Amino acid sequence: MKRFNVILSLIFAFVLMIPATGTYAASNSDYQRAVSAGEELKKELSKFNSYVNSGNLYNVDAQYDAFTRKIRNTELLIGKVSGSSNRNYLNTTYVRPAKVAKERVIYEISQIRLLYIIDKRFDLNQLSEAESDYAKLERLQKRAKQIKEAGGYDSLPTSINRSLNWWENYIVERLNANTSKEIVPYEIGTIHDFLVYLNHVYINDEGSLLELKGWTMEPVGEDDFGFFLRSFSRSSLEKLDEINAKGNDEAVREWATNIVNAIDYFSTENGAVWYADASSACQGYVPSSFPEDSYWYYVGSCGYTFNVFNADFENKTPSVFYDWYLENKDNY
Repeated sequence: MKRFNVILSLIFAFVLMIPATGTYAASNSDYQRAVSAGEELKKELSKFNSYVNSGNLYNVDAQYDAFTRKIRNTELLIGKVSGSSNRNYLNTTYVRPAKVAKERVIYEISQIRLLYIIDKRFDLNQLSEAESDYAKLERLQKRAKQIKEAGGYDSLPTSINRSLNWWENYIVERLNANTSKEIVPYEIGTIHDFLVYLNHVYINDEGSLLELKGWTMEPVGEDDFGFFLRSFSRSSLEKLDEINAKGNDEAVREWATNIVNAIDYFSTENGAVWYADASSACQGYVPSSFPEDSYWYYVGSCGYTFNVFNADFENKTPSVFYDWYLENKDNY
């Protein structure tokens, strides 16, 4: 009987251990998932810091949201780990350094995005709203200075503030001009500033704004600049095709003229001749507004080319959509 009771006690103890073991396994699994996410966040932190320290505000802006999501996802996984000491350790090891890096640039990102919003206000003829948003910018700048001084954050590369100053000066130009018409920035800024400016010149299709991003500048020889917009989204192709098909190509002509005027000013200031081309090729999209007799000209081995405009320093009137082909088709 005594032996039976011992055996029964052992069985009972083993049964009690089963859920405890399962709980431990689950807890350990949560911990490992949190550590794995933390290690990934550490890699992203290294990349993010390299973007910040490079001094290119626009690259930092492009990475900011994804980095923020990575921090949040890591926090959520750490929150599932049992034991406050474990959570504190993981947060201190992984999350806190990432948040410090994010907070280091949070006000600069807020400022550049607000400047973009103000810029768009002019294109929508919302001049009073632009003035109101500029007042918000001034308050944001004041707050940023106070927080930076109190927080003891590492200083940022001077080029980041230089880009912010460039955009603010341009916005002030537009405020002083008090017009919805696009104006060429008086100050040239860096090539990074200028290309981002081109990305924010909008096609205004009866109050609906379309932006074509991705402008690049490539030196062509010693004294020539080539400005290229080689690809944009399928939705942008469809919108451009719709604009052309309904006969509102003047909206695109105005946009192209604004781009050309800016490129000509930038290139002249730098003593260079220039060429500009905006088109998208090989995306498998067949424009409905395609001139039938130009089919062979715009189709290559990898698909269709949708031309938006081209111009150069000698002919500053942009050739939009199929203008150039229709004017010269008898030579082909």
